[in-house]
Amino acid sequence: MIKRFLALFRKAKMDHELDDEVQAYLELAEKDLIANGATPQEARIQARRNFGGIEQMKERHRDDRSYLWIDNTLRDLRYGLSALVNNPGFAAVTIGVLALGIGANTAMFSLIDAVVWKPLPFPKPDRIVRVWEGPGGALRNGTATLTFLDWKKQTDIFEALSVDSPTTAALTTKDEPTRIEGNLVSADYFNVFGVHAQLGRTFSPQEDQPGSQPVVVISHAAWQTRFAADPNILTRDLVLDGTPNRIIGVLPAGSFDREPAAFWKPLVFAPEQMTRGSHWIATVARLKSGITIDQARAKLAILRADLAPQMAAFKKDWTFVIDPFTQMLVGNTLRQSVYLGFGAVLMVLLIACANVANLLLARGATRQKEMALRAALGASRGRLTMQLMVESWVLCLIGGIAGIAVAYGILKTAAPMLAPYLPFTADLSIDPRVLAFAAAAAVAVSILVSILPSLQTSFGNLTQSLNQASRGSTGSSAFLRRSIVVGEVAVSLILLCGASLLFRSLVNLQKIDPGVRIDHVVTMSADLPLAAYPTPENATQF
Repeated sequence: MIKRFLALFRKAKMDHELDDEVQAYLELAEKDLIANGATPQEARIQARRNFGGIEQMKERHRDDRSYLWIDNTLRDLRYGLSALVNNPGFAAVTIGVLALGIGANTAMFSLIDAVVWKPLPFPKPDRIVRVWEGPGGALRNGTATLTFLDWKKQTDIFEALSVDSPTTAALTTKDEPTRIEGNLVSADYFNVFGVHAQLGRTFSPQEDQPGSQPVVVISHAAWQTRFAADPNILTRDLVLDGTPNRIIGVLPAGSFDREPAAFWKPLVFAPEQMTRGSHWIATVARLKSGITIDQARAKLAILRADLAPQMAAFKKDWTFVIDPFTQMLVGNTLRQSVYLGFGAVLMVLLIACANVANLLLARGATRQKEMALRAALGASRGRLTMQLMVESWVLCLIGGIAGIAVAYGILKTAAPMLAPYLPFTADLSIDPRVLAFAAAAAVAVSILVSILPSLQTSFGNLTQSLNQASRGSTGSSAFLRRSIVVGEVAVSLILLCGASLLFRSLVNLQKIDPGVRIDHVVTMSADLPLAAYPTPENATQF
């Protein structure tokens, strides 16, 4: 088997050896005939007559010594490439159509894979959950401080439990102060996600307690952009709202770089926040190994019943709710939107396939005489079909490569615009999963666009084609092409109707009367640093 495979790359040498063997055999046969009394001329003719067809023998030998189908495929690939070079207009249009169709689908697959299908980029992501208080049904609410502290005691349910609350702060630098976004979190926050610092460390349990030293963890992106990747960053302070905070860690590059937050500070609860009535924090947890979500819900239901006497009257029907973290990251609206978009670009790909198939049918109609001549020279119909399909595969391969380039450009342009609407775990990139989809799309397209043109060209009336000059499309070819155009128009009409309905809905939403006057109305807010304005009276005076 190895010898047959290596023979594909030694054809010239082996053909030369075969010629020498044939010539040596003929010379020996001539000598034997001359020795038996034949003249040299008679011996030469008789030796060749006895040997048989030399070229036919060589072909059989080549078939036996190597893998014929590989050899034929390589030959067809070379022919297909040369045909594209000789017809650049056809190649440019076909590859361009394929690149747009495959590129749009690859970009959309990257989006839906990053948002919906790809597992979260954390260890054992199925163990991460959101924990809520709520009045029942689908309603969810934040958590009160004392309730969170009660949850934190449930070590038989949670391996780690933390809260987070978004904040902003004025960052003091050598230049003018700038306001940056951050998160106030309890000490276990990064343990919930199983994330360790690239430099330094994350928070220790004592650092979210009253009286602890102000510390901060920053994102990898903030370290790169605001501190020029300073290797001595752990010796520096981040001055937030006038208070120096020692930088104790830098997170690894990845998901947290796509968060709006540039820093994370320990959330230290103030005495006035120790209530069960103010639901101001969001809770995230990692379930203990061996505990399912249903078991955790049952245990929290028991805890809720035990805490009933301490709850306010308005919360008598409230429950504790646990949801998978992925479910809360991607809401139904976003999920439906990306599925709708993926369906739309799949239709675009079908239109691209129809266009390319039509172009190949038109090209095949002009090659009937060529195929008839090949058949007359001994090519089988299967061999002709394979040649045409390989030529189509060459087109689709190049179109697929161009499609990946188009997808990269789309993602590069769209990623910054989509970032505010996507979960921070969504990484829009051309990764191996996306490349595998692009390859699968190119293969599927090559099969779709090559079958009809190949069958139409190779299984037509080859004898009739050989006896007449090309006079345009045959009746069956024209019917196929018209049918494809009808299908294209139908799919295009679906897309146009859908786009029109969505646009009309948007216009109608903008025309809704809210019942109040909203023009010439503005809003503003001021974030006051707690260190400078520690009491409500100070804020009111400001």
